[in-house]
Amino acid sequence: VNIGIYINILSWTLVIYHYTKLKCHIVGKPPAVINLLCSLFAAVAAAVAWKHCQAYATTKKLLPWGFYTALSALMICFYSYVLLAGGNPPPKKKPAAAI
Repeated sequence: VNIGIYINILSWTLVIYHYTKLKCHIVGKPPAVINLLCSLFAAVAAAVAWKHCQAYATTKKLLPWGFYTALSALMICFYSYVLLAGGNPPPKKKPAAAI
């Protein structure tokens, strides 16, 4: 199995995710699609963390497997925070000050 194909697909998914997030942020509408993609990335991070945790348990090497496991766990925490917080809401427009 050529893992490069999966990495390429995941990379382009991340590019599309961030492009869509930026467009939603500029327009000011709540990003419903962003929450769906965020949950997808959280699931991918959980799968990667599980595989790295298995590799760490087998080899007991802190570098690279322990580091990768910790990094994947941080990604899970970040995406869980974004999902629980309801995404990154667009900034509220401040009313113009009367001069």
